[in-house]
Amino acid sequence: MLELRKVYFLKLNLMLEFQGHISDSLVSLLQLIQNLNITAVGKREKVLQVIKNHVTNYFLINSHKIGFSYSSDKLVKMRKYVDAVGDDVNLVFVVSAMVHGKLELDYIDDFIAIPSYPLSATMCIARITEALADKWSIL
Repeated sequence: MLELRKVYFLKLNLMLEFQGHISDSLVSLLQLIQNLNITAVGKREKVLQVIKNHVTNYFLINSHKIGFSYSSDKLVKMRKYVDAVGDDVNLVFVVSAMVHGKLELDYIDDFIAIPSYPLSATMCIARITEALADKWSIL
């Protein structure tokens, strides 16, 4: 049996204005990952970029790294989870597209489950962005 694993680390520029609903846009953004970056329409600014070096080099000092696994004992509502975190803490979400298993990364501070069943990476990211949009009052 051969197991192939390809890991991508992404940097999302939240300073740009999104047209439409953020969670609707994520489906399109994730499909374009094969280009290694996505630029804003009419601009040269990168909206989504694949990070080539080890991801921990890009974390800010006060980052809280959160991994997702439906097998985690810590079942949370995403909105309540992000609301409980202070505004001075930078949240880092580690989302995997694995069908089975759990992320085995030593830099993750907290493993949570947002449903008690397997969830696609796209839906997981949609729940994260919805919770953050509500917290930051983004319409």
